[in-house]
Amino acid sequence: MGGVGVPEQSLKIDNMILVTWVDITSQTEPWIDVEEARQLRPARMITAGWIVEQTPEYLTIASTVDLDSDLVGDVNCIPTRTLLEVKSLTPRTST
Repeated sequence: MGGVGVPEQSLKIDNMILVTWVDITSQTEPWIDVEEARQLRPARMITAGWIVEQTPEYLTIASTVDLDSDLVGDVNCIPTRTLLEVKSLTPRTST
């Protein structure tokens, strides 16, 4: 529930996650040597944020959330097939 004069968030912000995923790499030069092309490898990325949407095909997370409105920033939509690991950064409380 939002505070006085503050809109209610549609995003659940009580569970921050850390996502490790694989991204493409590319060469910006128009022409490169074949051996240099063979040296290219996918990049392993780490992104922290809150889940905006999760489907079998993709995970959308926002790294920045405006607490006074329903706005998010630094948003990444990551294909599920590229995910290596998704970890909760929210400490679990024992009851």
